[in-house]
Amino acid sequence: MKSSKPPTDVRPEVSENDAAQGSAANRSNIVIASAAGAKLDSHLLKGGGTDDTLVLQDVLDRGRSGLHTHLIIDGVALVRGLDVYSNTTIECIAGGGLYLADGANRAVIRNANRSADARLEQRIVIRSCFLNGNGRNQPGVGVEQGSPTSGQEADGTWIAGMQFFGVSELTLENVSLWGTRRFGIHIANATNISITGVNVDHGHASDATTIATSGTDGLHFNGNVHFVRINGARFRTGDNALALNANDSPLGPFVRNGPISDVVATDILVDNAESAIRILSGTERIDNVIINNISGSINGTRAVSISHWLSKDHGNIGSIVIGNLNIRRAPETAPLGDEMYALMRSDEEKYKYHLPEFNYGEYPLININAMIENITFSNIVVGASDDKPIFAIGPDADLELLSLDLSFFDPSLKAVPLRIEKGASVKQLNFLLNWNGSLPPHALNPIENRGGTIGQLNWIGPSPDFQKSE
Repeated sequence: MKSSKPPTDVRPEVSENDAAQGSAANRSNIVIASAAGAKLDSHLLKGGGTDDTLVLQDVLDRGRSGLHTHLIIDGVALVRGLDVYSNTTIECIAGGGLYLADGANRAVIRNANRSADARLEQRIVIRSCFLNGNGRNQPGVGVEQGSPTSGQEADGTWIAGMQFFGVSELTLENVSLWGTRRFGIHIANATNISITGVNVDHGHASDATTIATSGTDGLHFNGNVHFVRINGARFRTGDNALALNANDSPLGPFVRNGPISDVVATDILVDNAESAIRILSGTERIDNVIINNISGSINGTRAVSISHWLSKDHGNIGSIVIGNLNIRRAPETAPLGDEMYALMRSDEEKYKYHLPEFNYGEYPLININAMIENITFSNIVVGASDDKPIFAIGPDADLELLSLDLSFFDPSLKAVPLRIEKGASVKQLNFLLNWNGSLPPHALNPIENRGGTIGQLNWIGPSPDFQKSE
């Protein structure tokens, strides 16, 4: 119970420059949710309380005219989803946030005019909010409830914590997403994106991930996205922590395949996520991507996967740099990989294009299976506990230049540092390998070649005197 209510609207002085422009977008409208009539009597983890959707949406609708609207949420609101317009800031204070009502079957927050073609919203800021997607109570639609294809909105869009389709100048700061039905944050057809201090958690009591809980990506980007900066993020997800998918499966009417370029992501923590990084390109261009400082553990298939997914075309990737990656497999891996592989083997004709993508049930820690001009992995530090390959180059890979700096501890000397599958081509490979602190003479071969080709192999540092080539 608040002793006093702040004013609903606070209008600061308009600068001479703003006055000269006479633009509605430059006039500020600051609204505090409790003063506007929101009850804010929900609970961040349990929900319940009064539905505040209409009150909060009424405030946000002021943005239709272009008026700069700043909504301050000073408590926890139960909502059925909110739509934001250009020149809008949503800021949470005093432990505030949003809880998605049962059966809302949509994003907690999304831009009002979603579009796959035009960028109809600009200058949207979401700051310091905790969003509970209440995913267990968002059945959505799909072929079969609980299947990988359920959890969609009525139009086929995947239910996410936040959706931004057709936006420029998007800023997300210190936002936590909990228990969303599918993706934590889904972005497509967007430019000039700044994401800082984001936390995405699938919200399940167990770290185990199954088919029924798959598809809970952390940050999922689809095509026609440019100029992205991610600085600091933590993920506990049932699927990919960070996905850059220029070509993807159908994800609704507002998401199309398209290029992705100029992405810088740094300080990524994965906490038993199913996988850390997924990059997909069939025909659409991916270029100028830097991902740096990735640490933590995975409980699923691969830490990094770069492929053409299900496209008959094998990729269109320019330059990718991945550096300072220190990832370990969790002692107990999630059953998702085995379940998916068993499903595919049950109908191999139906899933014939999926099977190679899942490495026929054998998962290297890092997998590359696409056409790439220049890719660098620097300071890759991992652990090996079995005979799976650490780094694999798939049969559809065609790499102009691969630079690989790999260090791993393998007490049993069972692991395969680098495997090249039949059909793979690497025109130039620069390889620095540190295996148990050195390259012991009794170790297995550092490169297992199953029939691929390496045009030029440059060992960085001491050159081993043995290589296996079949």
